[in-house]
Amino acid sequence: MRIASIHLPSFSLQAAIAGAPDRAALATRPVAVVDAASPVVTGCSRAAWSRGVRPGMVAVVARHHADDLVTLVRDPAAEAELLRSMADELLAVAPVVDLGGEPRGQHHAMYVEVPVGKRGASFGARLVELFRERGLHVRVGIADDRFTAAVAAASGEGDGAVTCVPRGGSAAFLAPQPLGLLALPPEVQHMLECLGVKTLGAFADLPPPSVARSWDADLQALARGDSGARLVAYQPEQRWHERVHVDGQLDRAVETLATRVAARLGSRGAGASQLALNLGAAAPVALEVDAQMSAAELGDALSRAIGDATPMVLEARLDAPAAPPATEPAVAPLVLTAVPSILGDRPEHRRTRRGKQRPRIAPGQARLFS
Repeated sequence: MRIASIHLPSFSLQAAIAGAPDRAALATRPVAVVDAASPVVTGCSRAAWSRGVRPGMVAVVARHHADDLVTLVRDPAAEAELLRSMADELLAVAPVVDLGGEPRGQHHAMYVEVPVGKRGASFGARLVELFRERGLHVRVGIADDRFTAAVAAASGEGDGAVTCVPRGGSAAFLAPQPLGLLALPPEVQHMLECLGVKTLGAFADLPPPSVARSWDADLQALARGDSGARLVAYQPEQRWHERVHVDGQLDRAVETLATRVAARLGSRGAGASQLALNLGAAAPVALEVDAQMSAAELGDALSRAIGDATPMVLEARLDAPAAPPATEPAVAPLVLTAVPSILGDRPEHRRTRRGKQRPRIAPGQARLFS
């Protein structure tokens, strides 16, 4: 099995910009994302980085570097919903999707199983295209194990880069990588670097530790490319929603919403679902949608439901039918029946005294191996 790691750099920043009303205008402006609990910058755009803004700065200090800095508040719930939305679309092209846990830190990574018979370069390009349609920039790494795929994705050069590690080449790919990729304590990493162990290959060649510790249980296995290919399969939720801002073009917003809803419905393979379209102050409009509906058909239904209204935000909340519980197939009891012999009925064999006797040797014959 091959694993594809999808690396989302500055995910909190990308998620905040993707959910902003003026997303197109923020593409070239200095933007910073701050945590809701404390005004500390968790991510910044390239324009803000060129002005001197860095993650970890207080928002007040960041504004001294850039007077026109746009500050967005991080929304963990919106980030989780964005990951689930992308996972639903990925299920249409990959058999197993792993969300990669909750978003923590500055970057995030998702994992998918590469379908059998798919070339790594073409499949990775397809993943990059899916995320680019949502305004997200990713890098993809494909390898035999999870850790090597994550390293290949993180070390890719440029936006949309796809790095494919050949089959059986995980150890050779990881050998020149820096030792800092492992979760080693700082004092241990400093000691190893003083001894000349600065790469994953040199660390993998070390003898196993004589005393087992909690921090080095599987680090040498990671450095050898033996991290395994286990994925935590994502299960689509029954209730979900999509939100699109209307930037002066209602038709384009309706098309975007219809495309997203149709993609998520198609990947789930569910039957009829109830869609509630929120248009602001007015009461939600109820629609019944089906997984077989195309994006164009769904867009026509949404346009008829909107009518002459001029909403600023389009939000679709869906209640998909629950998947039927998996039932184990009934196993028929095993019945042993007598099969008639092709030689006909034979009488019961009786052991005789003559059959137990050892073969006699004629006089003059030599017994071998006596």
